[in-house]
Amino acid sequence: MKIELKNISFGYNATETVLDNISFTVNPSSCTSIVGSSGSGKSTILRLINGMLQETNIDFLKGEIKINDSDIIKEKIKWKNKRSKGELGYMFQNSNLLPHLSVEKNIKLPLKILGKKTEENEIVSDYLKITGLINHKNKLPKELSGGMKTRAALARTFITNPKLLLLDEPFSSLDIVWKSELYEEVKRLKNLNNTTVILVTHDIFEAVYFSNNIVILGDNHKIIKSINIPNWSDELSYNDVVLKYNKEFVEIKKCIEENRGQINL
Repeated sequence: MKIELKNISFGYNATETVLDNISFTVNPSSCTSIVGSSGSGKSTILRLINGMLQETNIDFLKGEIKINDSDIIKEKIKWKNKRSKGELGYMFQNSNLLPHLSVEKNIKLPLKILGKKTEENEIVSDYLKITGLINHKNKLPKELSGGMKTRAALARTFITNPKLLLLDEPFSSLDIVWKSELYEEVKRLKNLNNTTVILVTHDIFEAVYFSNNIVILGDNHKIIKSINIPNWSDELSYNDVVLKYNKEFVEIKKCIEENRGQINL
């Protein structure tokens, strides 16, 4: 899927600005990361693309959000149908697993909702193996470590083969060992499914690892800068990124710090 935001301005009411004239494009099967300080509007962009805010806050939304050249603000019923068919995946900071269901049943839940019962067993088994959870499939979420919960949520998110994946800081609560493993799994699943990804993160190196294009939001709710990462490759490991892109890390960090505290009046 190709995603285009054109001159998006948004607020939860008539006096509060959350996004101010936001424009950027995410090409099919690519990944763009959005970074910035807390409260700059990063997660709001994902919620608007997902359609979570459009019905209740449509009066305070201006601009266009295009998915494959279709304006989802004007054609929200059409986009709602795509979402209901599993073409959109949304992964939150918390795993949001249902506590009374086993790992296996949590993962297969989207297939049940979509009525794809004939595909359940084979697909779920594949994703349990891919995410290393095959020996934990009968456990409840309370019996899992934080990393296992995130992997289960990851499998559940990818199991419908989404064409668009929205990631809202899903790795922020994990230690670096779990992160490095999950990074590789996300990238592998993304490439396997040709998924377009938009990642919200506070971790600049994480943004560089996943994306060759990074959008930086300021506290004034505007895009400060968009940075293309030179010589970016899907083959880079997280350690490669840390060693190779320190200059870009400093540049992005400086942009965020210099624009911190600037607000619209």
